[in-house]
Amino acid sequence: MFRFTIRDVLWLTVVVAMGLGWWVERKRLAENLAVTRIHASDLQQNLLGAQWLYAPRTHSSPFFGSGEWGEINWRLTEQPIP
Repeated sequence: MFRFTIRDVLWLTVVVAMGLGWWVERKRLAENLAVTRIHASDLQQNLLGAQWLYAPRTHSSPFFGSGEWGEINWRLTEQPIP
C-alpha cells in the first residue's frame, strides 16, 4: 500500500497548479493572438481603402483642400500580418 506524506501532497499540489496555470496562460495567449490578427487585417484593409483620400493632388478641391498633407508612409499596408 502506498503511503503519502503531507509533503508529497503539497509537492503534487504545486506541480498541478503550475501545470494548470501554464495551460490557462497559453490558451489565453492563443486567443489574444487570433483577435490581434483579425484587428491587424481590418486595419490593413482600412488603410488600403483610405489611400485614395490622402493621395497627392495637383489641384485644390472644395471638399478636401489643396491636398498638401506632406509625405505619408504607406508601407504598413504592404507588410504581412504575422
